[in-house]
Amino acid sequence: MTTAKNLLSAEEGSTETKRVILFTDVAIRNLKPEDKRVTWWAQGMPGFGIRVTPKGRKTFIYYYYHADQKRYRTKTYGIYPKYSLARAQSLYTRDKELVQIGEDPAADQVEKNKALQELPTVNELIDEWEQYGMARGTKSIKNQTAYVRRDFGRMFGYSKINKITKQHIRAVNKEILARGSPGAALASWQNIKCMFNLAKDWYDIDKNPAAALKPPAPKRSRDRVLSPKEIYSFWHGLKDTCMNSVIKAALMMMLVTLQRGHEVRHMEWARIDEKEKVWEFPKEVAKNNIFHRVPLNVYALKIIEDMKGYTSGTPYVFAISPYHKSKITPDRDDLKVMRYETLSENTRGNCEKWNCEHFTPHDLRRTASTILTGVGVPRFFIKKMLNHVDNDGATSVYDRYAYDYEKQKTADIWAFVLDQILHVESVEDVPAMAELRERVRKRGIL
Repeated sequence: MTTAKNLLSAEEGSTETKRVILFTDVAIRNLKPEDKRVTWWAQGMPGFGIRVTPKGRKTFIYYYYHADQKRYRTKTYGIYPKYSLARAQSLYTRDKELVQIGEDPAADQVEKNKALQELPTVNELIDEWEQYGMARGTKSIKNQTAYVRRDFGRMFGYSKINKITKQHIRAVNKEILARGSPGAALASWQNIKCMFNLAKDWYDIDKNPAAALKPPAPKRSRDRVLSPKEIYSFWHGLKDTCMNSVIKAALMMMLVTLQRGHEVRHMEWARIDEKEKVWEFPKEVAKNNIFHRVPLNVYALKIIEDMKGYTSGTPYVFAISPYHKSKITPDRDDLKVMRYETLSENTRGNCEKWNCEHFTPHDLRRTASTILTGVGVPRFFIKKMLNHVDNDGATSVYDRYAYDYEKQKTADIWAFVLDQILHVESVEDVPAMAELRERVRKRGIL
């Protein structure tokens, strides 16, 4: 039979015989960590040992020779003191008998380790989740995976999914909350939890780490609306930032058309009719799965004209390179759809430069609709411009009128209001809401 000394020579070298001791609870508790991992062997129990790491963690092991495999193997039992000496000794006695009859006591552990090695990383799981959602026709899957990739994937994307704990999720939540985005923290947590629920079905993991945490922030609707003076500062301040010109234009387009960021980012050249002054996007792009025709006022048409010098060689009006280095080369065809987080990241980084309190790109849509209501535009007109869903039952099923006239009227009034806000000498000259309403009334465009 292999002796403890022979095992010790194979494991750590023959000069380390001093590491054989009588295993007792007192002796094990008194083992001190060293500057490298060391193994202490049990006197009179060949192959039974305990590893001590530099941080002081102590793990029971059984080191043995497997005749069929013609190799030495190490089986780990557990960490002391959570794993007691008596329990480890009992398992050692059982496993030693298995070795004597030619069986491998670590076979199950080897298979389990192999299965763990085959588990995906967080980034691989995100990709698999996205493919799964797209195959099922989940409309929001791109936005869901974007939330998860942005912070969770960036911070822990190369970790195996079985290594993720609730502390990793907390770290993600804390970082998002620290930058003043409670809504994004909540959405990120919800989507991580959804992804790991699927991972529990797909892979051999027992727990959903996100489910062990409470929501990082309450669910609430944003109510941020820019004032007319803030619109002036934002619009003219864009010119003084080092932001990519395509990103600037996309933010402007959100404001002047009242459309969502997702719809603007996916705006296609083929769906713009400059003669009719209209932009159409299919139900696959719209959040509510409803085909929408957006009237283009003079501001929108000017933005589109400017973009021809940047992206006319690509399918998308606001296409961009991954590194935001798109040059004025209209024949360039290697640009891609702008990432979900690009607009919000650039807005957040420039609010102070524009002398504006924090706002998100989606707040521009709310701002425009609020000001239009304030100057007297009927809420129903704005509802159609926003492409909001009717909730009046059968009527909406039979009423297929596109409301182009009402939407065009809204777009023209908004262009007039923007004229009053943007074409003044300074921010101090921007008219207040009451004055804007009076000017719209005198102009007779309602």
